[in-house]
Amino acid sequence: MSEYVASGTSGTYIGCNDCKGWRRTLEGRKPRNMKPCTCDPRWVLLCKRTDDPKLGWIERELAVRGIPSRRNGASVHAPILEVHESDSAKAWSLLSERIDRRRRTIDDMPDDDPIFRTEKG
Repeated sequence: MSEYVASGTSGTYIGCNDCKGWRRTLEGRKPRNMKPCTCDPRWVLLCKRTDDPKLGWIERELAVRGIPSRRNGASVHAPILEVHESDSAKAWSLLSERIDRRRRTIDDMPDDDPIFRTEKG
């Protein structure tokens, strides 16, 4: 993993030459138009027992909210979904939102609930 130091409008940060993401800030905020380094060990677990179509829905919702995520291997039950630790609180808040008339949270709903199905699949 090779690094570089760069400055932008949000501050000074260390970037990764391998994945072109940012690793950490030296001064200011994280770069707005860059994703976190995927080589960075600071990715944290969000889901390990959630399967598609619910998992795909969660990934799309995270992307809409500007929260990078990645599938990183699989547990015995399902793929493992991770988010960068700097976004983990926002990602967890998505799972605790109430989204249907019965006031269920996303985390309470079964993986194959029709609400998670898209028109395409």
